[in-house]
Amino acid sequence: SLVGVLAALIGARQLPVRIELRPALGSVAAAGDGVVFVRPGPLLGVRQARRIALHELEAHVLPRLAARTEPCRLFLCGAAESAEEEEGRALLVEERAGLLEAARRRELGLRHFGARAVCAGADLEETVRELGARGAAPDEALEIAVRVTRGGGLAREIVYLPAYLRLRAAFTRNPALEAFFVRGRISLAALSALPSAVLTRGQATSTTTGA
Repeated sequence: SLVGVLAALIGARQLPVRIELRPALGSVAAAGDGVVFVRPGPLLGVRQARRIALHELEAHVLPRLAARTEPCRLFLCGAAESAEEEEGRALLVEERAGLLEAARRRELGLRHFGARAVCAGADLEETVRELGARGAAPDEALEIAVRVTRGGGLAREIVYLPAYLRLRAAFTRNPALEAFFVRGRISLAALSALPSAVLTRGQATSTTTGA
């Protein structure tokens, strides 16, 4: 189970992280400061459970824990675009673990198209039709449409793939950049704006909680 995988990873690293069950959660799992929320019920395969666990812990929870010791409080509060780029890095975590498989890539693509439809003004029914036209089964189209229209149609799903591509390109050009994302809730734009003295000072004093 996802809870079992999370508990094993948290226990192995002795992390100060708790797991909370949230039946009304809109997604299978979500992360907060020192907590992973899990919606009970969904039946997950072993690889899917591991993918979600790594996604939430490595990209969301661990940087928040590391940020607690950062002299620069921006790492803790979260820079502009840090939420988007956390999601992009989460997909990189999945990819490096060999878990960004065809079904997952298809799901992300459908969510992106659904979010684009919502941003263009589509309602729930129109979004379902758009997803169906792109090959989603009826139940799948409805589930994704509900997800991308949550929060009044904020269409958060639209940030995942662009942020993933942006970070992958940036880390390929300069692998040292990723260390800053391990340290807290930062973004590429913020890194380019912060004084180098601030970044160097934090790098010297911070520790990471990840493996």
